[in-house]
Amino acid sequence: MKLYLIKHWAGEEFLKLDSNSKTRIVKKLCGLKGFSYQDLMKAEFIKKLKGQNPDKAHELKISLKDKTCRLFFLIYKENTGIVVKCFVKKSNKTPQKIIRNVYQRVREIKNLSEESLERIGLIDLEEYENH
Repeated sequence: MKLYLIKHWAGEEFLKLDSNSKTRIVKKLCGLKGFSYQDLMKAEFIKKLKGQNPDKAHELKISLKDKTCRLFFLIYKENTGIVVKCFVKKSNKTPQKIIRNVYQRVREIKNLSEESLERIGLIDLEEYENH
């Protein structure tokens, strides 16, 4: 699976993290590129969001040195994931405001053509890792 960040959504939040955290997140995400969707759903650090989730938004949990980062993504095509939200979790429960924001972003992406998606600014995490 290939993963992208949307620059003006998840990218801004991601880029605010310290360099060690970003490196750890990118390595974890790039390590997923050989997995199929079915394999990913078996992983303990990925879960499908509960409730009204027709667009199949997912949450990826990454433990960092002193915090936990959550990345919310959707499967755009069979082997392409797009991260729509990245944040450092400060409590056990994800705030409903963030969940609503994730669902809104997922719906927006589902309605975009591939050309429009490219224009909004995707960060290829594999290329980011090689910088």
